[in-house]
Amino acid sequence: MTNSMIVANILHRPMRTAVSVIAVAIQVTLVLLVVGMTTWMRVDNARRQEGIGADIMFCGSTFQAFFLSGAPMSMKFQQILDQVPGVKVVAPVLIQTTLAAGGVSNVYGIDLPTYSALSGGFNYRSGGPFEHPYDVLIDDLHARNNKLKVGDSMQLLAHTFRVCGIV
Repeated sequence: MTNSMIVANILHRPMRTAVSVIAVAIQVTLVLLVVGMTTWMRVDNARRQEGIGADIMFCGSTFQAFFLSGAPMSMKFQQILDQVPGVKVVAPVLIQTTLAAGGVSNVYGIDLPTYSALSGGFNYRSGGPFEHPYDVLIDDLHARNNKLKVGDSMQLLAHTFRVCGIV
């Protein structure tokens, strides 16, 4: 009896049934899209950071974990952390998520000497370290995907940067 009532209701109100099915399909699609995108961002970020050599990352209250954006901690804490026994290097990093050519990208602002001391330095495929203001280092994956080479210009964070090295 119950099944015949359900079928009769669906047949009697086909437009309402179609709208309900479409609404549920859109909701499920959006949930899968958001989960897939956040999983991709997390895995890509982990893959890019696994060779750095850091044991701990401190994050302050301005850090936005979902978008991996902001200053994880104020620079004033670098001196405090440098004095903690067992701490070898404190390397400040500013992370900014941006829409760039090819999609969503994370831009890392680093202090090259401390970052190199932490990670053992970059393995340069071509070019070298920063020489001038608005120089940028890019990884080989980004260079290949965007057909960039040392000396090329790229738009990033509303500025034009010169690619000085590919790592």
